[in-house]
Amino acid sequence: MGIGRGKGKKLTSGLLSLAMMLSVFSGMSFTVFADDEQEYPLYVGGEQVTYENMSSFGGEATDSFVFDDSGSVSKLTLKDATLTDTVKYTGTKNLNVILIGDNSIDVTDPESTDEVDGFVSTQADVTFMLDNNNPGSLSIKASGIGIYIEQSGGSITAIACDISVETDNDGVSAVVATHFTQRGGSLDLKGVNSALTCETGTLEANGVLNAVATGTASICCGINLTEESGTFTITSGSFTASGYGKAVNGKVKNKEAGMDGRQLIRPLLVKLLIPVNQDRLSHIRKSSSRRPTSPLNRSMLPFPFLRSDQALLRMVPLNAQ
Repeated sequence: MGIGRGKGKKLTSGLLSLAMMLSVFSGMSFTVFADDEQEYPLYVGGEQVTYENMSSFGGEATDSFVFDDSGSVSKLTLKDATLTDTVKYTGTKNLNVILIGDNSIDVTDPESTDEVDGFVSTQADVTFMLDNNNPGSLSIKASGIGIYIEQSGGSITAIACDISVETDNDGVSAVVATHFTQRGGSLDLKGVNSALTCETGTLEANGVLNAVATGTASICCGINLTEESGTFTITSGSFTASGYGKAVNGKVKNKEAGMDGRQLIRPLLVKLLIPVNQDRLSHIRKSSSRRPTSPLNRSMLPFPFLRSDQALLRMVPLNAQ
């Protein structure tokens, strides 16, 4: 059946109108607005972060706290942010925390005995990193764990940034994860039980690492690898670890040379202070006044900036001396 002459004119007219409309809209741009009520798997002090309230966290600047989970890896950008509540990430995507300028999380309260963590990830690995190699740092003070990866097998990676973590409550560590990797930058960690705890895995250091346990119990150690299979691998840089019980609980390995802790003296300078009681210390001092101190006895004397009941392990590359 053919199309009638009248109907044909109407069809042609409709097509022309459609063509004109398309030509008009082709020069126009459209903006798609985000849903103001969009919720993210991120909480600050128990309050869930949304697209609408995101700018209220971190400080006066609207870009001091920005979260984006549109890609395969979630991103939290902190730009001179100041936070006084726990930051908790509950997402399943790995999280990159991008540090710009000086950032801080301080959840301490001198009037409370509660253990409050600083930064927590419940299900995903976390990487702290810089923005295009611009300076960035993060300071965390907590009465609980400073940085905590709750999931078994979870890891923390710090790339070229400066991070300091301090906890002041008995029975907690500054940083807890299964695996920890440092690639450049500096880490200054202080905890009561331990400064850094890797629960079942490995710790790899490449940068400046200072790990101090401030507690006075025999279980307190600077770096704690809680399983016999755990290893502390040094690729370059330097580290200092100290604790009342041990400096490092676990195996120490130099990755470049493939050496274990007993052979570490070759590529690195090692100073180990064994805990010495006051009676023995007095005996050593009297003995040293009567005859020259041997190299072994001299190495046993306490460093002037440490108590005699502390253990210190310090390693720096020989070329740094």
